[in-house]
Amino acid sequence: MKRKHFSLLAVIPAFVLVSVVGAGFATWYWEEQSNMDLAANVAITDEVANGFTVAVKDSKTAQLVLDQADGTNHPESDPARGIFLGYTGWEEKNFAGTDGITVTVSHTGEVAGTATLHCIASWSSNAADTYLTLTKTEIPTALTFSESSGTYTDDVTIGAKTGKDINLGIDYVSEPDNSSDYNSMKEALDGLTLKLDFYVTLSE
Repeated sequence: MKRKHFSLLAVIPAFVLVSVVGAGFATWYWEEQSNMDLAANVAITDEVANGFTVAVKDSKTAQLVLDQADGTNHPESDPARGIFLGYTGWEEKNFAGTDGITVTVSHTGEVAGTATLHCIASWSSNAADTYLTLTKTEIPTALTFSESSGTYTDDVTIGAKTGKDINLGIDYVSEPDNSSDYNSMKEALDGLTLKLDFYVTLSE
């Protein structure tokens, strides 16, 4: 049985600091046997503006995983997970492919007005558009704050597909169904970065 691996590296700029963390693996199964690794990147920008702090939980370990969605050839011990936003270490935890990372928006003192978190997603290369979909327009979500010790916070989940507060609409344009198509996608996505930029607006 042929196995192909996507190795994803997370590069997280946070407050002008850049951290590089280790990779996770997603296994692609074919009829023949072989191995292949692909390095990709996720870049998240945390910002402080208008009195709001935007912070991605465990941002140094966040990663975009490009797993095989078609599980026809997958063994029960390694189910197909598709594309999801997650964290390093998922492969050691028998992770079921839960999609989503958490963004916490905080404000010191009561928020006067309606706050909205905006996310702008983009690829570092237009080559990604041949293989992956992405919502590139600004994606907003209204915030509802709870107070704790004078600080008001709200947690927002960001997902690759659906069911989250902000859905990035990431999917395969056409999932590779053979090793040749896989290798073409691997070559095109090598070194790719998904960039997520956040900011908060306030209206009365």
